Amino acid sequence: MRIFKYLNSKKIIILSFTGLFLFVFLYIFSVKFFEKNAYDTVVKLSTNKAGSDNIINVVIDDTSIKEISPMPWKRSLYSQMFNYIEKSGAKAIVFDAILTGQNDINDDMAFLSDISKFQNLVAGVNFSKNLNLKNNKDDIEYFSNHFALNINDKMSNNYKEKTKYTSYQEMFPEYINNLYTIGAVNTTLENDGAVRSFEPFIYMEGKYYPSLPLAVYLKLNDYKYINLYDSYYEIYSKDGLLATFPLKQTKTAAVQAIKWLAPYDKNSWIAHKQIKASDVIKSEINMMNGQNPIIAPNEFKDKIVVIGATANALYDLKITPLTVNMPGSTIQATIIDNLFSHDSVQIVNHYVNILIMLVFIGFMLLLIFKLTPVLSTIGILFLSFLYFYTTLFAYSHGFAINVTTPYLFFILTSILSYSYKFSVEDYKKEKLKKAMTKYINTNVVDDIIKSTDEEVKLGGKKTEVTILMADIRGFTKFSENLDPNEVTMLLNEYFGLMIPIIEQYKGSVNKFIGDAILAVFNEPIKDKNHPQNAILCATKMLSALQTLRKKWKSEDKPDIGISIGINTGTVFIGNIGTPNHLEYTVIGDTVNVASRIESQNRQFNTQILISETTYEYAKDMLDVIKISSVPIRGREKHIDIYEIINILEANEIN
Repeated sequence: MRIFKYLNSKKIIILSFTGLFLFVFLYIFSVKFFEKNAYDTVVKLSTNKAGSDNIINVVIDDTSIKEISPMPWKRSLYSQMFNYIEKSGAKAIVFDAILTGQNDINDDMAFLSDISKFQNLVAGVNFSKNLNLKNNKDDIEYFSNHFALNINDKMSNNYKEKTKYTSYQEMFPEYINNLYTIGAVNTTLENDGAVRSFEPFIYMEGKYYPSLPLAVYLKLNDYKYINLYDSYYEIYSKDGLLATFPLKQTKTAAVQAIKWLAPYDKNSWIAHKQIKASDVIKSEINMMNGQNPIIAPNEFKDKIVVIGATANALYDLKITPLTVNMPGSTIQATIIDNLFSHDSVQIVNHYVNILIMLVFIGFMLLLIFKLTPVLSTIGILFLSFLYFYTTLFAYSHGFAINVTTPYLFFILTSILSYSYKFSVEDYKKEKLKKAMTKYINTNVVDDIIKSTDEEVKLGGKKTEVTILMADIRGFTKFSENLDPNEVTMLLNEYFGLMIPIIEQYKGSVNKFIGDAILAVFNEPIKDKNHPQNAILCATKMLSALQTLRKKWKSEDKPDIGISIGINTGTVFIGNIGTPNHLEYTVIGDTVNVASRIESQNRQFNTQILISETTYEYAKDMLDVIKISSVPIRGREKHIDIYEIINILEANEIN
């Protein structure tokens, strides 16, 4: 590439490493500061799957607290809820709460004695990474023997170390000893305080324990063992593979992304049906008193019932991609739904993200360098929309790819590519112009350069111009006695003297016909006084020729003279030839007449002759003699020709 033309290997290496460093820096910066919010936007726009009807939230809301009693509740109230839900035929009662400390000792003991009755209860446990907290060795052993998972551990040690917990929160021994199933209620918060994922496994003292949602899934599917890897895990039952879910390793945990669900109703982002805890408690009391329950028993039949707090005073509200105040128990319900529907989100790794981004950048570069700026801009806008819809499509199909970062690189790519393209094109045009001006008039070259972005076509236009034809007298005769190189040098010097004069008077050299010059005035440079300027140009050419003759005489070079014919009229000017070989030229009767007039100088021994048409335009500035009326081939009428004797106005006419 031309950009590397003037760079040595050392500079190329430095530029390459600098570019790589900037790429990595911008990528990391964007991912860290912009991607989370962009991810949340994609989640909101892509969340359209409804929550399962088989999952219900029983919520301890503000109304329940008002109707039952202020918090903390007596533990027997939980027993009443558990009892009613289990009798109603629920498949699982998921208790998203931690019971610690004494409340009412008699009530507590009654509650603890009832716990063993609830075989479908999955209770919450909180684990800690606080190195200063350690459980009793016997408690750890009991906990491990009863609740640890059967796992084929194939996770790397470095991942296990950073996900290691040191203890679980102490609860009543009678509570722990009478539970059949437990699950971690730990919340995985990201740097901005939002919940976007959860830890399926808790690693403590060499054993793995399930999260609350995973404990429900394993209990109801009668799992046999789990294969745990760094990036995914497999759950097996006695009948074979149940499910595979992706994992993402962070600095502190092995997490599974939450696939968020559409709201159950339009008033909130809650994905599942909600029933007030107070109505469940009252239903149990009514049944005990022989009255009709508020909540029909079949409401819970074969359902997974998640019990948790939604009251503002209980501070269990979390920030999520959907809302800033989602109750923790409804998040647990969403995760349970994910597991049972085998619905997951694979957070695509950086390598795949970069590959996807580079593919789109590749298409952008093709558009920029293959199409016009307008078309390429339209194409880039289309690609940008396409990429955004790709992120929505990917998320809805279980893959989360970067959203904002590619756009940062799209913008940078566009700026750099267009800058490079235009600088290279300007360079090429300038180089082309320098080369073409050696063959074509500078003003014609400018017109061609301006149209290089479009197809140069055959055709032209009719316009009025003044044609100046200048020929060296006796050139053929004296050139026969000279070396070809000498002839070329003489012509070059002659042309080099005459062309600037023609351009000075707004004319352009259309072509060289041997030693003759065909100059056009009023194209491509517009000049309303083109006849007058053509005449002034002719007189200046004769004056310059006298200087050249003296110089050549001193150098013992041939003596020359020139004859000039000028005519004004309408011509066709433009591109003629074939689509693959064009010539910008003028044709028409006006050109032929100018040539015929020029040839009359030899007959009348004159130097400048003009046509009657040119004379009519410029007669106010001339002293002339009418030489003759001469016949023109193809014309019935003769034309008058004039010799210029004197110029009354010596300055260039603007």
